[in-house]
Amino acid sequence: LEELLKVRPFQRVAFEEVRRHLGADAAYWYGAIVGQLTAFCEEHSIPYEGIPVGSVKITACKRGNADKSMMLAAAAAKWPGVPFADDNEADARWIAETAFLGVPAPKRPVKKKGRTPATAPASEA
Repeated sequence: LEELLKVRPFQRVAFEEVRRHLGADAAYWYGAIVGQLTAFCEEHSIPYEGIPVGSVKITACKRGNADKSMMLAAAAAKWPGVPFADDNEADARWIAETAFLGVPAPKRPVKKKGRTPATAPASEA
């Protein structure tokens, strides 16, 4: 990051905020990478923000559960003539677009504590 900052100074950092990991190792690695990234940004007074995956997908496809092929197709339509090496590159472009537009995080449904279909009133079941 130090070398990149020298070659091509940047004024803001946006990264994909992953809230669910497929295993402990993935969570540890993600935390370590985000820790290094945020420490670098703090040290250099660069604003940074995590963009939730759902927000990125909503920006690209208008739905929070878009798959990789949908994200690539949306990128090809938005930026015709730009070659994307893979879905990760398209995702990076959509993360930047989402940060630029300031798309808010999708609302998560609130679960009522202590209620299951068996214990909920008939009107909620």
